[in-house]
Amino acid sequence: MPVGNPKQCQDRGTRNPWIIEIYRRINHVHVHVQRISIKDKSLTPALPATRDEAIVAAHIYDPRPRRPRGEHRLNGASPPGGGGTGTGPPGIWNRAGEGVRIPHGRPRAGAVQPNARKGTMIIKRRGTRSEEGARKRFLNSRRNFLKGAGLAGVGAAAMSGGLLAEINDGARAEGEPIPVGGCVPLTGWAAADGLSFKSGLELACEEINAMGGILGRPLAPVFEDSKEQGADNIIPAMQRLIDRHEVHAIINGYNTGAVTAEYDTIADAGVPYIHHNTDIVHHETVGNDPETYFSIFMADPAEYWYGEGYLKFISDLKDSGKWQAPNNKVAIVTGSQNYSVVIANAIRDSATKYGWEVSLYETVVVPISEWGPTLQKIRNEPPAAIAITHWVPQDLAQFMMQFVPNPTNSLVYMQYGPLLSAFREIGKEATNGVLFATVVGALQDEMGQAFFERFNAKFGESASPLTGSQPYDSCHYWAIAAAMAGGTGGPGDFDQNEKVCDRIRRMIYRGVQGTTAFVPPYQAARTYPTETRDPSLGMPHQFLQVQNHLEQGKLIAPSPYETSAFQVPPWIDA
Repeated sequence: MPVGNPKQCQDRGTRNPWIIEIYRRINHVHVHVQRISIKDKSLTPALPATRDEAIVAAHIYDPRPRRPRGEHRLNGASPPGGGGTGTGPPGIWNRAGEGVRIPHGRPRAGAVQPNARKGTMIIKRRGTRSEEGARKRFLNSRRNFLKGAGLAGVGAAAMSGGLLAEINDGARAEGEPIPVGGCVPLTGWAAADGLSFKSGLELACEEINAMGGILGRPLAPVFEDSKEQGADNIIPAMQRLIDRHEVHAIINGYNTGAVTAEYDTIADAGVPYIHHNTDIVHHETVGNDPETYFSIFMADPAEYWYGEGYLKFISDLKDSGKWQAPNNKVAIVTGSQNYSVVIANAIRDSATKYGWEVSLYETVVVPISEWGPTLQKIRNEPPAAIAITHWVPQDLAQFMMQFVPNPTNSLVYMQYGPLLSAFREIGKEATNGVLFATVVGALQDEMGQAFFERFNAKFGESASPLTGSQPYDSCHYWAIAAAMAGGTGGPGDFDQNEKVCDRIRRMIYRGVQGTTAFVPPYQAARTYPTETRDPSLGMPHQFLQVQNHLEQGKLIAPSPYETSAFQVPPWIDA
């Protein structure tokens, strides 16, 4: 029996008929809640506003294509008698509709019930209902649902929390704990980020438990160390989370070096896996086989978008008159890691599209502390802008300490590293004026500031909520999706995990990082404003500037999220 189904809900004393009805029909009806700012009227749908600040649009529908009764596909197979072109193993179809036992294997589309005693899996037919009838009944009572869920006219944070609390219907998180895994670098070169990821997931679980957990079951975060990362560390850590801890989801920040090598480990278990690896290879892997990798989501845009986003940003600065570019040249410096190279190549390949000329493309051996040869090449042909796509903060701080004594009149942009306090602590005053960006991080708006305060109050002023926000947001929307799907599923429970993942991919979630909406078929977030011009559908590509090395960087773009104005760097001639 899936966790949190209607019968269990009634057993816990739930009396709200709407919640019971949601649990009964949620597999056939999707509740899509979207917050759209009316600051830009061109982005607002033709719906009446309930408050000046926001419009809450609730769409209740079920757009999934339906197969005819009894027509289910498994590993490319077709049922006897036609209806498909698959060549899967014989003997797995039963026209009468009973469950059919098959040997060990991972069904791709059927509903799965594991049977530990027999070492088999049972494929059960999914029943069909009147899609239009269910839709009409929900539409007729939509107003009552919105009122009961406390959604009308509120911000997104309250809206998401209110939705989960209403689905829980007063239940307290006192049931059997649900293990939630984090595969994070607790030791090694990325340990500072890993600790922030761990803290973000812990804070999210604590807040979700305060709202009743997932249908009365508390979340219990467990962690495995990905150490120096790479496939040889990441895959065993993932396997331990699945085999030893039997987690119902794995929610990470980033891990590097494995590319997508861990995806098959996840696919074999079928549990939701939400990560922030910022890797374009994810698009190809999941997009080419969405059935196998149905449970894998990249919760931020791919690194490619850093490239075009950077060019658009400096072009906007120039066109607005905020910065007087001395020429149209850009110098690109990259490390050898694939992440850095993809971004550097994106800048190089799209430069002419935005009216820029690449004067230097330099690949340096990392780690690096001596930047003299690279700086000499830059000074020989001074560019208007320098883009360094290598991202280790210690290395970048050394660049600035060697650049500032004899600078060129160039904007300096650095990838990711200035987000970490180590960059400012090492480089001190030399870091003032540096530009940097992230496609995933807590915003500095009202919602983000409230998160900063909660995060630092719990983990200390030196903690980094910018990176901790990654698993924090992802855990919140996974919990909402699981509650809407009727509960979570453990390893091997493909049926329930498919339902949870279906809710995730149909969700538009406004969290502390902005908007997360997954793009099919590759199930990755899109970036605003480069990939989409609608801020209600994309995660903001945030551009920040170090304006005081004793403080976090100031968010200067994009609109409407900016909280500070761009400042001309102190080394540039007035």
